[in-house]
Amino acid sequence: MSVESAALEKQLDAFWADLQTTFNPALSRNKAIMELGFRLYSNEQAALRHMSTGLVSGSVIQADSELFQVYLDLSSPHLSSCTCTQDQWCAHQLALFFAACQDTSKSAYDFFNDWQKIPHNPAAIPGVMRASDLLKTTIAADDGPDAWIKRIEHAAQERLSARSVQKNPYIVEYEGRHVHEHLLKQRPAKREWQPLYELYVSFGLLSFITELFSETTISKELLHRACSSFLFYIVEEAADAAEDIGMHALPFEFDPYIHYLRQESSSLLARKNHVFTAQRIDLYRQLWTALFKREAWRKEERMRLQALLEEKQELTVSIGYLHHLYLADELDSFTAFAKSLPDTGVDLYLFWLIDAFNTKQYEKARMLIRIVDQKLEGYLEQLEQGGSMQSRRFVHWFLTYIDADWLMEKEPLLYKSLLERMLPYSYSELSFYFLQTEQYREWVELQLWMDSELPELDRNGLKEAAKQAPHEVLPLYHHGILRLIEERNRASYKKAVRYLKRLRTLYKKLKRTDRWDMYIHSLLETKKRLRAFQEECRKGQLTDA
Repeated sequence: MSVESAALEKQLDAFWADLQTTFNPALSRNKAIMELGFRLYSNEQAALRHMSTGLVSGSVIQADSELFQVYLDLSSPHLSSCTCTQDQWCAHQLALFFAACQDTSKSAYDFFNDWQKIPHNPAAIPGVMRASDLLKTTIAADDGPDAWIKRIEHAAQERLSARSVQKNPYIVEYEGRHVHEHLLKQRPAKREWQPLYELYVSFGLLSFITELFSETTISKELLHRACSSFLFYIVEEAADAAEDIGMHALPFEFDPYIHYLRQESSSLLARKNHVFTAQRIDLYRQLWTALFKREAWRKEERMRLQALLEEKQELTVSIGYLHHLYLADELDSFTAFAKSLPDTGVDLYLFWLIDAFNTKQYEKARMLIRIVDQKLEGYLEQLEQGGSMQSRRFVHWFLTYIDADWLMEKEPLLYKSLLERMLPYSYSELSFYFLQTEQYREWVELQLWMDSELPELDRNGLKEAAKQAPHEVLPLYHHGILRLIEERNRASYKKAVRYLKRLRTLYKKLKRTDRWDMYIHSLLETKKRLRAFQEECRKGQLTDA
C-alpha cells in the first residue's frame, strides 16, 4: 500500500468517526438519512470524480434524474458540501463517502453495519441529558464571575486550541457554535440568573477568540470570512441578554457580576487588539446602552476614554468616547469630535442611527445624518479600493436602516445630498425621490447619466414623468431610440418604432409637430441604409409623417 493510500484510509476512518458522533441511530431523522445514503450507494447512484488526501468529489443522481455535486473535506468534515437544499449532512454526502470507502480497501457495508449496532442511547442525542448529569453540570449562581469566566474559557480551549484555529480559522464557525450551545446547557437553574449567564457566555467567547487571534499573521479579510458570522451572532445574543437584564431592577446578588463586566468592558476597546474591531465595538456599545445605565458609571468611563485619547487617538477608543457623548446627549461635543476624526469607520455610525430612529430621537438622527453626509465621499473612495462590492454592501445597509420617509418629509435636501453622494449604488432610491418630489428635470438627468435603456425606464417611472412633464423627457426618448437603432437587429428596430410613436404623441401634445416632422425626416434620411429599420418604420406608418 502506498503512503498516499494509507493516509487516505486514515482520513476516511477519521471522517467516519466524526459522522458517528453526529448521526445517532436513536434519532429517526438521522437513521433515515443514513439508510438513504447507503441505498443510493448500493444502487450505484454515486459516482466518484476525484479522490485524494483531503478531498473527495463526485456526483449523486436521484431516481428522478436530478444530479447533485458533492464535495467531502476529509480534513474538516463540517466544511463538506452538496448542491442540494439540505443545510447540514445529507444522504448524497453519505452515498459518496460509501463510494469512496469501496474504492479503497475499506468496506462500505462494514461501516454501515457497525453504525447500526451503535447502542441507542437517548442521552447521546444533542440537547438530551440525564437529570443527574444536568445537576452536575449546571452552574451555580453563587460561583462568582471569575469562576464563570474560567469555566467558559476551559470549555472553549477544549474545542478551539490556538494551533487548530491558526491552521484553519474556518473551524471557529463550527466549533464555536458547539461550545456556545454546550455552555448554554449549563445555565443556572434560577430563571432570573439565566440572562446574566448567557451574557457572560457571549462576552467570554468573544474575549477568548479575540485573544486567540491577537498575534495572528492571518489576513483580516480571511478572518472576516471565517469568523465574523459567528462573532456577530454571539454579539446579538449578548445584546438580547443585556436588554433583558436591563429591563428590570438589578438584584443585589448581581452586583459583583455587573461590576466585573463593567471593568472588563474596557478590554473590548483595548489598543493591543487589532482583530474583530466591529464586533468588539458593537458589544461595548450594547453593554453601555442596555446594562450600565447609572450616570456616575457612564461619566467615569467617559473621563477614562477622554484621558486615553489625549495620549493617542485610536478608532476603538474614539468610537467608545463618541458613544458616551451620544448617551449623555452632548450633541455639540459629539459633532465636534466626530468631525475631527478621519472618514474611516463611517459604517460604525449605523449603530447610533438605528437607535435614534427606533427611539424617535430625531434631533440625534439629524445630527448623525449630517455628519455622515460630510464623510461619505471619503469613506466610499476608501471602500472602492477594495472593490465595488464593499461600497454596494454599505449603501444597502445604510439605506435599509435609515428612516427614508422621515428624511423625505423633514430633511429632503439632506436626503437628496446623501443619495447623490452614494451614486451609482443609490440610483433606485434617488430616482424614486425625484419622482416623488416631482423634480422631473433632475430625474431625466439622472437617467441620462446612468445611460438607462427605454424598456428599463418604462418600469421605473417614464410613463408617469412623460404624463406630468412631457417636455422634460424628450431627450430620454431621443437618446434611447438611437441606442435601440444602433443595436442593428429586427427586434430592436420594432422597439424603436414603438417608442417613436410615443415620441410623436408627445410632440403633438406639446403642439410642436413641426419639430417632430424635422426630427423624423432627419432620422429616416440618416438611417436610410438600414433597410430593416426603414421597413419597420413603414409598417408603423412613420414614413409619411
